[in-house]
Amino acid sequence: MGSPGALAPFQQVGHAAAAMAAPRGGVVPPAEGDFLSESDAAGRQQVRFWIRTTLGMSFVFLALDLSVLPGPGVREAALLGRLGLVVPLCAIALWWMRRPRRRRLEATAAAALYTLSMTTTLVLLAGCTPFNPARSLNVFAFGTIIGHFFMPNGFRLPIAYTAVSLLLGEVLTFGPALGDPTLGVPAEDIVGSHTAVVLSMLAKLRAGREARRSFLLGLRLHERAVALTRSNEQLRALSDTDALTGLANRRFFDAALARAWQGRGEVGLMMIDVDHFKLFNDTAGHPEGDRCLATVARAVSGHVRGHRDIPARFGGEEFVVLLPNTGLEEAAEIAERIRTAIAALRVFHPGRVGEGFVSVSIGVAAMRPSAATPPSALVRAADQALYAAKAAGRNRVVPAGGG
Repeated sequence: MGSPGALAPFQQVGHAAAAMAAPRGGVVPPAEGDFLSESDAAGRQQVRFWIRTTLGMSFVFLALDLSVLPGPGVREAALLGRLGLVVPLCAIALWWMRRPRRRRLEATAAAALYTLSMTTTLVLLAGCTPFNPARSLNVFAFGTIIGHFFMPNGFRLPIAYTAVSLLLGEVLTFGPALGDPTLGVPAEDIVGSHTAVVLSMLAKLRAGREARRSFLLGLRLHERAVALTRSNEQLRALSDTDALTGLANRRFFDAALARAWQGRGEVGLMMIDVDHFKLFNDTAGHPEGDRCLATVARAVSGHVRGHRDIPARFGGEEFVVLLPNTGLEEAAEIAERIRTAIAALRVFHPGRVGEGFVSVSIGVAAMRPSAATPPSALVRAADQALYAAKAAGRNRVVPAGGG
């Protein structure tokens, strides 16, 4: 039988769909929390990569600082800034991230480390003699753009990172040149570098927007897939279910018997018939007859062994119960429980003067599957036992071979 809702890899689909804001520019952004949760693992890996890159670049820049930067005390400052500040902080951050943290906090820490590394470079360049503002400007612009590549997708962090970088760049590039008019930078260089930084930030924001668009599309596709799966399972359940009684129908029973016949253990089967049911229908009418069958079906279903046994409507007033891995004696015991339970319901039978209540006759059989014996042989054996129960006076259980 079907089990609607079997696919649930996203537990927050409904919440995310409900939390979506109004369209902005043709895009409906998904709930930020769901987006961050879904992209958390990839984002954390990217943040670690960013910190490792900052750590590696610190050693590369240190080598460049020691080899090319002129000026008194610049090399000592490079050693202190790189090895005494940036490298230890990167190592501490990697150790701190061994346990999962809030991704926003991790990304902010990584951005701060990278900004610190770039600031160290700009400070060292500002201490060079002679000071070259054009070189500082190029380093600032290039470093900021590289930081955008490493940064996880988002909106607030790229904007904040760019604003801080612009502020530091302005202070450390043009500050040392304020008192020296000979250290001017061509206007086109200033406009070009700043434009490149802003365009890089906009590209990063666009990437974050597209990531959210893709996430939203994935949510919608998954929601449709889940709905389709549920619909298919409901249709499958309907096609395998008897509409009147809610039990499995003949089609499902035949397929279940064929599957059980592939095993090695004994397969038990009981055939159940409502006694004098035609008389019940003729006397009380078909609606009451349908209610009687539904009541019997509930009693049968309520006294089998959970999901192990398969009760089904065989046709008309006949029911069957398939009992995988069950011998004849155990099957007969289960059948007797069902017969007793139905008798205890004391459903009034208007056509049976004197006896007065609905009862059932049950034939029971069990066989061990074999290639030489078709499963229909088990059905015939249970049917013959049922006829024997009816011939013996009804309202009883008769095992195959008994009387």
